[in-house]
Amino acid sequence: TQFGIPPLLLHNENFQPWIQMLLHHLNRPIPQGEPQDPDEKAVWTPWRIKIWISKIFERYIQRFTTPRVHDNDINVAFCNLFKQQYSTRLLEVILHLLTSCTTFPRKLTTNLLNYINCCLYYSNTWVMIKPFVHKLTETILLPILYFGQNDERMFNEDPQEYFRLEFELLSGFTDPRSAAVSLIVDIVKLRGAHYLNMFVQFFTDILNRQMSIPPHLRNHGEKHAALITLGHLSYVLLSSELKGSLEDLLTTHVLPELQSPIPHLKARAIWVFGRYHSVKFQKTENFYAGIQLVINSINDKILPISIFSAVSIQSFLKNKNVRDMIEPIVPRLLETLLNLMNHVNNDDIVGALDTIISKFSDKIQQYMPQITAQLIEHYQRLVSKGGELLDDDDQSGFLTAMECMKTLTNILENTKTVPGMYAKLEPMFIPVLMGVQDYLVDMFPDYIQIVSYFTYYSEVSPAMWDVFGKFVEVYFSWGNDFLPELLSPFDNFISKATDKFLASPYLEKICIIYKYALEDNRCGENDAVFACQLVEVVLVYCRGKIDGLIPGFLELSLRKLRVSEMSHLKVALLVVIANCLYYNPYLTLNFIESSGSTVDLFATWFQLLNTNFKRRHEIKMTILGFSALLHLPFASWPPVLQNQAKVIVVALMKLCEKYSKIPVEKSDSDSTESSSGSEEEVEEEEDEDLPLTTEELKSIKKEVKDYKNKIYADNEDVAPDMLSGAIFTKLAELYEDAPSEESDVEETEIISIIDDIDELLFFLEAFRTFSNRDVTVYQQLVQTFSAEEQVAIQQLGQEANERQAKKNAATTRTEK
Repeated sequence: TQFGIPPLLLHNENFQPWIQMLLHHLNRPIPQGEPQDPDEKAVWTPWRIKIWISKIFERYIQRFTTPRVHDNDINVAFCNLFKQQYSTRLLEVILHLLTSCTTFPRKLTTNLLNYINCCLYYSNTWVMIKPFVHKLTETILLPILYFGQNDERMFNEDPQEYFRLEFELLSGFTDPRSAAVSLIVDIVKLRGAHYLNMFVQFFTDILNRQMSIPPHLRNHGEKHAALITLGHLSYVLLSSELKGSLEDLLTTHVLPELQSPIPHLKARAIWVFGRYHSVKFQKTENFYAGIQLVINSINDKILPISIFSAVSIQSFLKNKNVRDMIEPIVPRLLETLLNLMNHVNNDDIVGALDTIISKFSDKIQQYMPQITAQLIEHYQRLVSKGGELLDDDDQSGFLTAMECMKTLTNILENTKTVPGMYAKLEPMFIPVLMGVQDYLVDMFPDYIQIVSYFTYYSEVSPAMWDVFGKFVEVYFSWGNDFLPELLSPFDNFISKATDKFLASPYLEKICIIYKYALEDNRCGENDAVFACQLVEVVLVYCRGKIDGLIPGFLELSLRKLRVSEMSHLKVALLVVIANCLYYNPYLTLNFIESSGSTVDLFATWFQLLNTNFKRRHEIKMTILGFSALLHLPFASWPPVLQNQAKVIVVALMKLCEKYSKIPVEKSDSDSTESSSGSEEEVEEEEDEDLPLTTEELKSIKKEVKDYKNKIYADNEDVAPDMLSGAIFTKLAELYEDAPSEESDVEETEIISIIDDIDELLFFLEAFRTFSNRDVTVYQQLVQTFSAEEQVAIQQLGQEANERQAKKNAATTRTEK
């Protein structure tokens, strides 16, 4: 059932005896000799059979109750059959089993509850559940939610394991308590506020009843069940009509437990208080008194209390008054969090540390090296497991490692302007960066970002050059999908340490990357676009020093240009050729002509100029490249290009005018990690090729939102279009005719020393040189200008004079 049902079982005459056999074994009494130990019980064969049968039933209700839009007639018929004849029959058996007072293995209970949860979505099964919701809650769910003897033993004897299970990502698949809570929350979300009122009243009654009993007679396990359920209902309650009563609920039943002598109740109350951190208290003194109690519990000797306190504190930090309360104890809080990291592998603890760093970075600069060292030690300990890091059932180690990387990059962000800090931090990071392996592929973007910080905000150290080599090695082994991310640090290495780059073996590696991205079948055309951007960086910063590489770049670019069908890639290749013209127009033009590419190249260029050159960078590079031609003697131009002289000059005029009208995107230098970097530019224009209109997109978004927020009547299935996938099919159909060529390529702008060149002044200076050197050709050329073109060149000249005057004035002010 994981991937489908055998075709034989899709027919009722075969499926009926199959289901009958499964039900027989599910209902079969447990023989004598049952183990008493819960772990042994879970693997005992009679129980394992029932566990697997319950899992099969769960998958049936999940996957074969609503036909998918692309199902064939047989599958559609089977789904209708299962929903109408078998889903209710299985539900009846499952409800009977759960009320039989038998103690089941945890996985069996979880599977049965998950089946009931799926039944909430269908009207024929929901009407069976509805009359028994209260009884279900009282007789089945509440006992599951109890804090029992096993919980207390684990809380006291193995607090690390207790906390791990509490926050286990996959606990919903294995833990009955998580399944019970999910069932309660989903009943409220899907079937109406009436059930929210019912559940709140039910569990509040428990709290009131326990409060009325003398302390020594109270059922702390039952009270814990009420608190955990109300905590998980927080997201629903905070947006419901009951929101106004939450202060009273918290003041009466939660805040007092922050001082409870019962450790597990105190820990749970701290967690619940954190879940309701956004409640606006009328009596603010109660709120801040509660905060103070949580702060005081951070260093509690009982580990779960300390952990819940540290994790919950981050929820309250949006409140400035709370930040003022916490600020004096930030060093102690940091120490506690770092100590907790040594006891528990949990991403919430690292997340709390990350929040503290973000909120108090200016107050804790002196602690950053210590925090970094311990985070890296913790991270290295986690990843030392190798591939086993990904094999852990709960993924807690992997998630914690990811959170560590996030926090480390946050440290770099918050210390980038602190003098001398990077010099202290970089040696700690080098072993991490050099140790990247393929099983860490999901975190490789974080590695790249770390290198981007160090190479942008500080000098490129010798050790960082070793990292450059490592990353090049990674690209050719398992990281070739990361070229867009690698552009940033590679750019920094080339632009900030050009001479060292030229003297290193990595220049040749960059050339190989360009060839690989353009010619290897395993690389897509989008990869080639990013490779073009990388070569641009080399051409810009190594100008005059790599003449021998220009023919190779041109040969690769021209060859790819002939076969590419992707307009975005064609533009990127033409921008590389424009860079080559700007680098050395004589060398470039001679190679283009000798390869017989002049006619096709410029025909393609002129064809795309008006329709596909939209971004500032590609327009500017074309201006610089075409203008560089004007510096060459006209006689050295190929004859075919001589005939296009006016076309080139008029194109330059139009491009200068177009460039001046494109708004400049302001980039925050503090938020980029690339010297040449990248800058988002989004042009607000209608994409003529996109069949999905704004109105259609809004309509679909509204449908999805309505599906999520709608309360369904008893005779309604929940979001049938969502369950069947019809809404996503509709979205796909609207896009299916859209050209995909540009959809996956970032609209990036190269920021480099080219930005310091005024494109208009550069063009007019080249045109002036052309007029002085080739007087006759120039005169013949301008005589063919139309009246409109003559006005345009005059206006460009006036604008150039104004720019030059401003530039001279700025230079004078600087000198003064």
